Amino acid sequence: MFGISSFSAVINPPQTCILAVGGARPVLTPADGDVTSASMMSMTTACDARVIDDKLAADFLDTVRMVLENPSLMLSHCPPADKSYDIQKLFAK
Repeated sequence: MFGISSFSAVINPPQTCILAVGGARPVLTPADGDVTSASMMSMTTACDARVIDDKLAADFLDTVRMVLENPSLMLSHCPPADKSYDIQKLFAK
């Protein structure tokens, strides 16, 4: 994202939530006793607390992270077995 690694977005009325996505960058990570390179990026949300509570915003960010790490979830519409919530219920409404 134009060399910007992270930033904070500002909500403008009548918005209730905004997602700020920073640029991806290579980072060295340990994996099975070896060091590998992985792409990392930062994502933050700014939410109007009168409309969206912190738990829902955190669940949304967790779902976005989960889908980005497992793109096949976009096709299957099924959450992994280790998650206790249903993705379709999260986005319903």
